[in-house]
Amino acid sequence: MKKVREMITLHIDFQEGFLDDSVIIKVNQKEVFKEEHITTLMLTGLAKSFTVLIESGLVSIDVILEKRRVNGSITYEIKSDKYVGISVLNQKINFLITDKSFFYG
Repeated sequence: MKKVREMITLHIDFQEGFLDDSVIIKVNQKEVFKEEHITTLMLTGLAKSFTVLIESGLVSIDVILEKRRVNGSITYEIKSDKYVGISVLNQKINFLITDKSFFYG
């Protein structure tokens, strides 16, 4: 019998470096987000946020910026709700994973 894993929430924030981007997010190879015209607001450092419910365990997150042809991915063991910050710096995707929500001033 297959063990049932706990469901957890990923809070994903698009942070610094987005400029009219077409963004696709895949979690465990499943597309969970696709939107165009994502731009970071200079005043807050935030472009967009969303949440996705997933099974706990080893999780892969893939970020695809279609227009720029920039991709990034991370694999992380996640056992509880997490906050994932995604930024773009020098044509590279950067990830920040934490237990606490980000503050935008």
